[in-house]
Amino acid sequence: MSKLQNVYALSTARKGSKSVIGKNLLLIKDKPLYLHNLLESLETPEIKATYLSTDIEEAIQAASEHGFKIIIRPPALCQDSSTHTETIYHGLLAIEQQEGHLVDVLVVMLGNTINMDRQVIKQALEILNQEPETDSVITVIRANHFNPIRAYIDNGQGHITTFLPQTQINQLTCQKSLSDKNSAGDILFQNGLWVIRRQAIIVAQEHNYGLQPFPWFGSKIRYLEQDPRLQEVDDLYQIRLLT
Repeated sequence: MSKLQNVYALSTARKGSKSVIGKNLLLIKDKPLYLHNLLESLETPEIKATYLSTDIEEAIQAASEHGFKIIIRPPALCQDSSTHTETIYHGLLAIEQQEGHLVDVLVVMLGNTINMDRQVIKQALEILNQEPETDSVITVIRANHFNPIRAYIDNGQGHITTFLPQTQINQLTCQKSLSDKNSAGDILFQNGLWVIRRQAIIVAQEHNYGLQPFPWFGSKIRYLEQDPRLQEVDDLYQIRLLT
């Protein structure tokens, strides 16, 4: 089995965030949020080069100082409706064009996280090397207190109903306490650090295949668990978890 040699990192960060205005530039531990993962990536020996796909002027100007490379994200990929699938695919092809060869594995880091970890990358690449059938290795946090059995939605008439159908809840909690947050087993949420084979990204974009809602992961996905505080910043309370 040939070892995965061409490993590159791609961070994604745009300036038009609506969830937390300007979140990618927020100062966290004396550095803008987007910069944390990039600096860790630059110190990760398995990664040949680190790229940032962005339209943020401050980040573009900072690239030469810190040593990461820039992909100017086109306006069509900077909209609220733009998808990660399109952005990652565009970034992959841009890296291959600049580097002059195909990428084996793309490490994708979100600009609104600080969970890049060189030991995680080493472990993830070992898994991909040992398991040719595995499409990707992603990081997750465990959040059993967000058990979907406890989730409610508006029924459209001013009342709430359970997010899951009652029949499914009964099946999941057979002979278990409904008040137990662990009644559905461990609830895992991806938190924005993904080590993905090139082929999974290509197939997701060109053939609309992969496990929804994040098809670029592929269909055979391993995971590595991280500290639950390492969340994507999509709400103000999550900023406090990182400081």
